[in-house]
Amino acid sequence: MATTIIGPMDILNQAGRLWNRVSNTPATPYFDVAIASVDGQPIKATNRVLIQPHISIAEVDQTDLIVIASATYIERILEKNPELVSWIRRHYEQGAHVASICTGVFLLAETGLLDGKAATLHWGFTQIFREKYPQVQLRQDRMYLDQGRLLLGRCECRPGSVTLFGGKVLRAANRRPMRKDHDPGSGT
Repeated sequence: MATTIIGPMDILNQAGRLWNRVSNTPATPYFDVAIASVDGQPIKATNRVLIQPHISIAEVDQTDLIVIASATYIERILEKNPELVSWIRRHYEQGAHVASICTGVFLLAETGLLDGKAATLHWGFTQIFREKYPQVQLRQDRMYLDQGRLLLGRCECRPGSVTLFGGKVLRAANRRPMRKDHDPGSGT
């Protein structure tokens, strides 16, 4: 789904920019966000929108955060791009946080990083997921799950929500601390 690619990108790109613009202070971007595809070629979303990546995964030497978007044809993606599994695992082993949105959890489960851990996703895919990954505990009662450096969101049309999951993704991938005077409940 295009929103699970563009939504998190928009939110992360605004961190350190939007409030600064509103408050008339210099921008202090928290992230250098890039969309990557296996080969750097456009990604065709389910709504037929073409998303042009900035880079290919081979061009990513180091990253703090990988967000795995929701995908409808996960089997086809895995068949055509088996290198995605080792790429995600390698970056996780190098310290990256990995967040999955909805069916992106299938790709994350393929890495083995969820073995013995809990996961969540849209209810329509639970049976398929349980059959394919019995070693992962599926928690449909949870909208979000925090597994340390693995963050999972059930989605259900809220792709931006996983990006802001308790502010953890922002803090985890951010090399600078969040504003010290920030109160999540105040809207500031």
